[in-house]
Amino acid sequence: FPSHDTPSSTYAFLGYIDDVRVLKGVCRYEGAFTPAQIGALTRYRTKLLLNFANAAIKDETGKHALQLFGNTSLSNTQAKYGSTSMYFDGNGDYMLTDSSSDFGFGTGDFTIETWVYLTNDNSATRAIWQNQTGDNCNMQRNTSGQLNFFDGTHRTSTTQLTSNTWHHVAVSRSSGTARLFLNGVLETSWSSSINYANTI
Repeated sequence: FPSHDTPSSTYAFLGYIDDVRVLKGVCRYEGAFTPAQIGALTRYRTKLLLNFANAAIKDETGKHALQLFGNTSLSNTQAKYGSTSMYFDGNGDYMLTDSSSDFGFGTGDFTIETWVYLTNDNSATRAIWQNQTGDNCNMQRNTSGQLNFFDGTHRTSTTQLTSNTWHHVAVSRSSGTARLFLNGVLETSWSSSINYANTI
């Protein structure tokens, strides 16, 4: 999972991740939507785009370096789009981005989204993305299988993430209202004035 500080091994992700996108200054989702492939860069406010296309592990925006730890690797076992995704085995595998003001959303609009495929439903908390410093902006699947977004308070989905299935997860904020989505369904919304700095 992307992070800009060493994540806790307690919540290590186990499964596959594909099509990660971070938008700064843009709320892409305010209501229910049909999740789709991220595809080509269409917005200049895209700050991170990971689609793992052409057997490449890189930020397609060209703005950020990535570091891989453990035996994190591309895999063709599962892919939401194309033929590869990133695989994390739940044991010391993680991906770091650099720390950048690109990920400092301040009090403004933003969108973070990705596709995830969890391979083990053992009631463990699994981090999807994680910030270890500054204001929290963490996404997890909790021990009950629900999607959690933590911004000082846990915001929790009603719907569960099942194993061995691709799920689209997203959080966005527009004009002080934040929203948590699972598979394009609005799970919860709340008033948000938190000032995010270097959030992933």
